[in-house]
Amino acid sequence: METFLAILGCIIGLAIYFLPTIIAWNKPFVLPVFLVNLILGWTIIGWIILLSVACINIEKKQTYVQADTKTNYQDVYTALEKLSNLHKNGIITDAEFAEQKRKLLNK
Repeated sequence: METFLAILGCIIGLAIYFLPTIIAWNKPFVLPVFLVNLILGWTIIGWIILLSVACINIEKKQTYVQADTKTNYQDVYTALEKLSNLHKNGIITDAEFAEQKRKLLNK
């Protein structure tokens, strides 16, 4: 019975000692936490700092690229204006004007 209690005490002691590593298990910085925990975990201050670092919740930041619709509409409008002037001045034909206009409006 004494051997069982000794083994159980060692397991509980190791679990408490490596608690920062256990908490940081699914985080991207688990290896550095484990190594520092292994080396400096015996110091109370080191263990407390590691525990606080392990509890940090790092979220993956997702960046979304939002099209600047005002600028896009302005660019299309400007291009259509230029295209219309070319058509009015007879530089491009009706077919060319229709084709270029369709391309611009489908963007």
